[in-house]
Amino acid sequence: MDLITLENNYWKVVLAPSAGASVANCFIKQQNAWQPLMRETAKEVIEKGNPSNYSSFTMAPFSNRLKDARFNFEGQTYQLRANADGNTQHGDVRSRAWEVMATDKTMLEARINSKDFPEFNFPFPFVMVVLYILEDETFTTHLRLTNTGSSPMPAGFGIHPYFNRFIGEEVKLQFSAQDYYVTENLLPTGERKDVTGDLDFSSPRAVAKQEINHVFRNFENLHLHYPDFVLEFDCDPVFEHLVVYTPTDGSLAVEPVTNAADGFNLLANGLEGTGVKVLQVGEVLEGSIRLKLVG
Repeated sequence: MDLITLENNYWKVVLAPSAGASVANCFIKQQNAWQPLMRETAKEVIEKGNPSNYSSFTMAPFSNRLKDARFNFEGQTYQLRANADGNTQHGDVRSRAWEVMATDKTMLEARINSKDFPEFNFPFPFVMVVLYILEDETFTTHLRLTNTGSSPMPAGFGIHPYFNRFIGEEVKLQFSAQDYYVTENLLPTGERKDVTGDLDFSSPRAVAKQEINHVFRNFENLHLHYPDFVLEFDCDPVFEHLVVYTPTDGSLAVEPVTNAADGFNLLANGLEGTGVKVLQVGEVLEGSIRLKLVG
């Protein structure tokens, strides 16, 4: 598999255009050595080309799950291919080869056109561009999705990075949020609750043995506190939701996304604030996530 490495004095990011333009590995420089900030992806895993096992991947044209792999939109029901659990999740761009449009030592721009894949698992055509940029201490991911069809479409996107929980000692998570979604089988019921107790990370604290798989709404002040540095998230307002997930591999998934899980169906059921964007013909959804090393 062809890989492209971006590198500056602070970051080294290995990208896999043919596997969803995903991040295969992400390192930061600490004490003149490269330290994996995200979970490392072994060479044999990279060769298998499954971005779900990589350091990070892009989710589009929706993030998280759609219940029973179907959704309602403007009076019609659309059935998608289901995963083993009967749902579908994270969209189909991560499993496709992207075209590299431009690249140099600190930048990569890649593009995908859903029309290029007759079996693409989404009924509305779109074009998406991802732009990765390293600039001093900041690693930026910019996502841009355009409705190229002849009718409106629902849309959302986000990124799914898996961060190392231990670099010296366990990382401390910090963020505030307006509320979170009550779920059954990881799917929102439509009810939202205030963030309290074990889900309150407004002050930095370790996740420890706590199991989390929750979607938070209207988040801010998102940081990961490591012993020798802080990773600051600067996300454009379009990223209205945050997923925090503790996988069994010991990493920590911190996912800025636009829409709630099952957001298309929540929108169809009349729930406001789902983060789902309805794009008119030719309309664009875009936003940046900036990861900045502090200290």
